[in-house]
Amino acid sequence: MKRIPYSRQTIEKDDITAVVDTLKQDFLTNGPVTLEFEKKIAQKLGAKFCVLCSSATAALTLSYRVMGIKNGSRVLVPSVTFCSTSNAAELLGAKVEHIDCNSKNGLLDFSYLEKILQKKKFDYIVPVHLGGQTVDMKKIKKYSQLFNLRVIEDASHALGTSHITNKERFVGDCKYSEMCIFSFHPVKNITMGEGGAVTTNNEEHYHNLLKYRNHGIERNESNFFYKKNSMTHNLKNLWYYEVQSIGFNFRISEINCALGLSQFKKLLNFKKKKQRIRNYYLKKLKELDFMSLVEQRDKNESPCWHLFQILIDFRSKSFSKADLMNYLKNNRIETQVHYIPLHLQPFYKKKYGLKKLPNAEKFYEDVLSIPFFASLETDEIDYIIDNLKKF
Repeated sequence: MKRIPYSRQTIEKDDITAVVDTLKQDFLTNGPVTLEFEKKIAQKLGAKFCVLCSSATAALTLSYRVMGIKNGSRVLVPSVTFCSTSNAAELLGAKVEHIDCNSKNGLLDFSYLEKILQKKKFDYIVPVHLGGQTVDMKKIKKYSQLFNLRVIEDASHALGTSHITNKERFVGDCKYSEMCIFSFHPVKNITMGEGGAVTTNNEEHYHNLLKYRNHGIERNESNFFYKKNSMTHNLKNLWYYEVQSIGFNFRISEINCALGLSQFKKLLNFKKKKQRIRNYYLKKLKELDFMSLVEQRDKNESPCWHLFQILIDFRSKSFSKADLMNYLKNNRIETQVHYIPLHLQPFYKKKYGLKKLPNAEKFYEDVLSIPFFASLETDEIDYIIDNLKKF
């Protein structure tokens, strides 16, 4: 059996053709493919606006900047997430407080959230959707209104996840938040090589996202501070622009967007494939009694699964997580852990001191991500299960 990674991109002939075709066009950045991809995302997810960036970390930093996160801002972030959710706020000068999580699925723990909101004042909250599942955003909205919090969703894992109520609504419609972030890293539900997106329904946010994505440069003459400098003898000075504030270079190339647009057309097909793979896993895992599955929070949710996570109470076993991961690796099966809780990381321990978040720590101790991606074959799953049995 060849090596089985814990995840990988699915690149097909039409993806390659889309990239090659873009290389033959006039624009390699800030061109028509970027605009088309942004419109397709907004339209599909039900948001008014979408802005593409060079990575999800860039999208987080950009959205935090536009939302006013700055020196002294107090931001709530779940401890079980990739470091960029916190790091982007810290880089802007914010103080991050990490929230405990549900030990069965890694999602934000509302009982912990309520207790901490009763004790301290915060300005922002960034709920993180993990593995394809989402935080209960109706509850987040309620708490945001009660405690005057502004909400930014980190949906890096949840592109394509939807909720079935009267009609299907997708994560990213910003019904309960001001902005929502997505990732197009190679292991995510679709890829553009590297890339990220921000969706919003706020037109002012949209304008500022575009401006701060490009160094803080303003090119719209109606927004100029010095309009007289934009004209000479009633003719436009076509070269004129204004740097009105400090921004970033977070633009994304047409090459990346061509790949992303091609992949986006197949998102729901990838979702169906991954659900079939998940169902096959579920059937086979019944043969193993030393593990359980990550709990599904909402039965009315249709996750576009990003990860397949199992839980093992290693503390009660005669073997460790390292034993299992190394055994599988020696048999060409790659696994991963999502994630080391951020409050345990050296930077945050040094800055804020050691704190206990027992549920996040239990989830971290128990969780393991096993191979899961749209092109995973049933014989590869059989091989993985057989090796788990042998172990």
